[in-house]
Amino acid sequence: MNRQEILNDLENLASDLSISVIYDRISGEGGYCFLNDKHYIIINNSLSTDRKIEILIEGISSFPLDNIYIKPRLRTIIKSGTLPQLKGRASS
Repeated sequence: MNRQEILNDLENLASDLSISVIYDRISGEGGYCFLNDKHYIIINNSLSTDRKIEILIEGISSFPLDNIYIKPRLRTIIKSGTLPQLKGRASS
């Protein structure tokens, strides 16, 4: 599972949890937000893929995840809060 696949899977999981993921040009890195009865994870689109993944994990991990299907590798990443080292792949 490469970094882009992890990012895509986290975005899909967020959608399944009714969290809107928004990439935009903002002054900070971003994070989880609850506004007008809606859940958002807002991410600075200039961040590295690794940092985008970390922000998604931070936001998603605050939701109950025990009763929904998550790919085992993705669940491990979410629970550990860290990305596995991938040989020969740079984060961008």
